[in-house]
Amino acid sequence: MSFVEENLNLESTRHCPQKEFCSGCQFLGQSLSQQKDFKIKKLSDALASLNLNPKKVEFISPGDFGLRDRLDFVIEEGRFGLFNPTTKRIEDLENCGQLSPTLHNFYLEFRKISWPIKKGSFRLRVGPDGSRGAWLDFANQDIKALLEEQTSLRQLMKMAFVEIGQKGKALIEKNGGLKLADPQFKEWFATRLQGKDFPLVSSVSSFTQPSLQANLMLGKILEDHYRDQKLSKVIEFGAGIGNLSFVFLNQCESFQALEFDSLAVQALKENLKRSGQAKKVEVLTGDFQKKNDFHLDNADLLILNPPRSGLGKFLEPLVNGPTGPNEIFLMSCFLESWKKDAETLNKKGYLLQRVALFDQFPQTQHFEILSFWRRSI
Repeated sequence: MSFVEENLNLESTRHCPQKEFCSGCQFLGQSLSQQKDFKIKKLSDALASLNLNPKKVEFISPGDFGLRDRLDFVIEEGRFGLFNPTTKRIEDLENCGQLSPTLHNFYLEFRKISWPIKKGSFRLRVGPDGSRGAWLDFANQDIKALLEEQTSLRQLMKMAFVEIGQKGKALIEKNGGLKLADPQFKEWFATRLQGKDFPLVSSVSSFTQPSLQANLMLGKILEDHYRDQKLSKVIEFGAGIGNLSFVFLNQCESFQALEFDSLAVQALKENLKRSGQAKKVEVLTGDFQKKNDFHLDNADLLILNPPRSGLGKFLEPLVNGPTGPNEIFLMSCFLESWKKDAETLNKKGYLLQRVALFDQFPQTQHFEILSFWRRSI
């Protein structure tokens, strides 16, 4: 029996008064059972096209609404929301049922601020302790104008820690004015370490899974799956701030973390320092989608957490090498790129041992794929 069948009413439905003009949710008004059937069929069809036949496709759900602790919206001429392909504009969303109660209250307060800009994007998030963070990704000329105007930014600073721009600069008070400073890392997320919840520092702008509740469930799934395995070396592609890494640190002798984003690497190193596990971890920075020239066959476990575009050339040493890691965990939120990467693993001789559809995007067509592979002997 899956998590969703144990904890949720499969016949429950959700409705939203903004359904007609919001492009964010596609399954409003459909029961969780209907959504489950749709998504399992979609993943099952993909598996069949690759001649992969697992015993079953697990369906795991952390909940059917109110999960998100991270929100990414657009501001356009006073409207806050998502792009509507029909009207060709950003539609104003007064509220959003996908948000956790804590984040929803933050969003309602954020909406009260008048932003004198034409268009820009923003990220709001709440941390495990309820702390608030906002990242404003506006054009440079708008940032300059806001720093001079000060009123809007000061209103936001009263309710949240603020970052601005692509480099995640922190907004601070200095000499009676507002200035941009180096990024500051705070506890915006959490994962699992040694069987307990472990807070992770990052910038507000850092990538994380959208839901803290769902992410902790993901960590427990991995803990349970690999609980009895003793690992000599683990390699992870797409380590980010260490979200998946820490789940495995207690049971491996050495860990190699690969990450492209330099800001995420800084946060990862700080998290490792805080955990006391830094000595066993080697952190490498580079664009491993485009070039990978080190060995993968000296690892017991390879963790793959690629972006939507997939693994790219990362698996070339595996394909061209004589052997590979004993086990591989591949996680993806985009089915098409997952199919390409899964096909590569299958051709190399890896057997799909387990696949789970992790439904952390309820009411939408999206889902996370958790796939566990083992090298055939």
